[in-house]
Amino acid sequence: MATKRWILQLDADEELLPESEPAIHALKNTPAHLKGLFIRCSNRSNQYRGAGGGVSHLTVRIFPNHARIRYYGAIHEFPSVDGADITLPALPSPVAILHHGYLDDVMEARSKFARNLSIIEASVQRHPGDSFNWYNLGVTAFLAGQYERAVEALLKMRGLARESAMRAFVPNGLTVLADTLTDHLQRPEEGLGYAREALEIAGTYGNAHFAAGRALEDLKRYEEAREMFRAAIADGAHLSKHYVSDEDVPVWKAQNCIAGTYLVQGDDANALPWLEEALRNSPGTHPVRHNIAGAYERLGRLDDAERVLKALRDDFDDTLSCANYANFLLRRGKDREAIAAIDADAPRVGGETAAAMYATAAAVIQRNGWGDGETYLLQAHELAPDSPQTAALLGAMYCSRSQNAIAQGDFAGALAHAEAGLKIAPGDGGLRYNAAIACVNLQRKDDALVHLSLVDAQNAHVYERAEYMRAVLLRELGDYTAALHALDRMQETCGVQLDAVLLRAAILESSGSAGEAERLFQSALPLNPKRAAVELASFYLRAGRIAEAQQVAQQALA
Repeated sequence: MATKRWILQLDADEELLPESEPAIHALKNTPAHLKGLFIRCSNRSNQYRGAGGGVSHLTVRIFPNHARIRYYGAIHEFPSVDGADITLPALPSPVAILHHGYLDDVMEARSKFARNLSIIEASVQRHPGDSFNWYNLGVTAFLAGQYERAVEALLKMRGLARESAMRAFVPNGLTVLADTLTDHLQRPEEGLGYAREALEIAGTYGNAHFAAGRALEDLKRYEEAREMFRAAIADGAHLSKHYVSDEDVPVWKAQNCIAGTYLVQGDDANALPWLEEALRNSPGTHPVRHNIAGAYERLGRLDDAERVLKALRDDFDDTLSCANYANFLLRRGKDREAIAAIDADAPRVGGETAAAMYATAAAVIQRNGWGDGETYLLQAHELAPDSPQTAALLGAMYCSRSQNAIAQGDFAGALAHAEAGLKIAPGDGGLRYNAAIACVNLQRKDDALVHLSLVDAQNAHVYERAEYMRAVLLRELGDYTAALHALDRMQETCGVQLDAVLLRAAILESSGSAGEAERLFQSALPLNPKRAAVELASFYLRAGRIAEAQQVAQQALA
């Protein structure tokens, strides 16, 4: 349906940049043969918040209106002459377009990668010898997170490309292969090899220098990595020559990575100038601002660090920025300001991060003696009911409350606090033990025994006291066998304890085993001569053995 000499093709999610208009108007008087014009398509992305760049690529979108020129391919299609499997000959132009189709919300709405994969797979099956199809399959699989599949497809592209004339997309395919191996499959040595292979084809390709730097960084060859990143910055002058280019690499990514190599070596002083350069080039970039805040803090420039972190929190209002700001205030000892920040930010952040922030606020309140932080802990538990950290903090709080109530003789209150804690932390041994004490004093010995039976042996100190109390209660109830079994379990976990030995002897005495009881009382003398002597003397007195009782008492007093 087109009737004019030239055709300009735009998708619905693309826009022609205003600075391209003079070149478009000049085409009115330009003859149209069988050559097109390359334009630069910049794909906007919000992968890095606050950054202005994205990935751009060359594509032929301006071409003559001629019957011999038709589109080739099912996806990432291109105009070709007479059905050829390569783009029609084209010349560079200053025309540029902006593509919005790779923004996160658009990608999620369209399920774009899944759609593209099925189309590309069909193309590969129809034309298995076309290296461009394998390139598209590999890149799309990479973007979809199917990394092994991406490697397989890109290696196939590489093999086919080496058998035919070099295609413009091959250096990018090799670079994506390098990124996949380094960043996602933990095979940086292989990744480095393919990045260098891309540089043999395209020596000023910034993406490839950057990929090589990332691989060297993973290999802890930091000085070599810095050389590659510096080359990637210099490649910014050649960005427009390459089929696909990450426009952020020479602007801030390479600088940020150079700084990262210094940071991992603990050299904040050398990292800082690179971070400052990255920030000058891209002032709003989220990761750079976080990195520079960390460097400022470690270098003792606390006011600068706080200024950057507060601005990040105000600008982005995201989980990381809010949490980092509150944590910095805590590290700086600004506890009240940190709690105010948590009050303001946690409701917006939500989820497990908000739960952790509320738990931190409770801990700060407890540390400063401003209360027990119950409100914050309950909010944290509501947001993350399965969090062991929050359950432990709530358990400790209710345990402290129940202990205080026991000390004041408020056994009903102690039991209420313990039961409230057990709803959240049913495995908390301290709460079980406190509940048992309260039940004993409320004449609910059977309930006390239930609580004591649920104390876990992993908490040896509480378990020791719980089993001892069980033995005491069972003896009072006349169940001597069960009482002795409780002492056996206590000894298996906690070893020989004086109280347990004396109680065992008393139980044996009560059950009619006086001889065994006497031997146990005697065996306790080395553990604590005075206390054991009192118990043994009392045993002799109960048995009417006055002289022996007197002798034991005199020996203990000697």
